[in-house]
Amino acid sequence: MLLPTRRALDLLSGFRRNGRLDLGVVLIERRGAAAHLTLRNTHCLNAEDDALVDGLKTAVDLTLLDDQVTVGVLRGGEMTHPEPGRFPNSCSSGKANPTVHGG
Repeated sequence: MLLPTRRALDLLSGFRRNGRLDLGVVLIERRGAAAHLTLRNTHCLNAEDDALVDGLKTAVDLTLLDDQVTVGVLRGGEMTHPEPGRFPNSCSSGKANPTVHGG
């Protein structure tokens, strides 16, 4: 098992105290014994990019380190997009996403 990230260790006392932490692209909230991790990477329609991976590493570490948490719940946040079916090409890779055609 890998060691917790430095960022998670630095944020742990605040999360234990408040039960909520906004990491930007990930929101982590303790509800009872469950840690709810909500993806909020809206500029990429919750697609995985470097910022989301870093946020998830921190959120998972906090989930595992908090004595009050016995289960983690991962969910995507609500998304809206002005043109359904189109994918943005502004994720971290800088490459345009392929066009997806329905069949």
